[in-house]
Amino acid sequence: MAERPNLQDLLFLAKDDYERSLRTATDLQGRGDVGQAEAMLVGLATMRPGDVRAIKLLGSVLARGGKPEAATAVYEWASSVDPDDPYVLIALGELKLNAGNVDSAVLVFERLFELDPEGKHPAANRGRELVQQFYLNAVETD
Repeated sequence: MAERPNLQDLLFLAKDDYERSLRTATDLQGRGDVGQAEAMLVGLATMRPGDVRAIKLLGSVLARGGKPEAATAVYEWASSVDPDDPYVLIALGELKLNAGNVDSAVLVFERLFELDPEGKHPAANRGRELVQQFYLNAVETD
């Protein structure tokens, strides 16, 4: 097993190294090595807190690793960095919906739909499907 990256080492990465590290973290996630990916992404996201890419990937790794509360917090952070990113909004809305935070999820989905009123973005369309399915399930259980 590879050694976990040291935060101090990550803090001084050049742009090319940073990009390469993001690709490596993506590869680690794809191979199912969420622990290594998480460790690397925590460092990368901390190093460049204004770069939503590492933050989004960290949220994805946490969600995939069975840490939905942590993933939600990370996606909240990502939404503060880029409040108009539809992929952040769909992930955040879905996590909130799955956690039963319906009112909060609805606010996130409303923002997503405002950004894509014509239904052209796949993330917004996924959000529409989730909301529709939620309401259909709610009607069926009544």
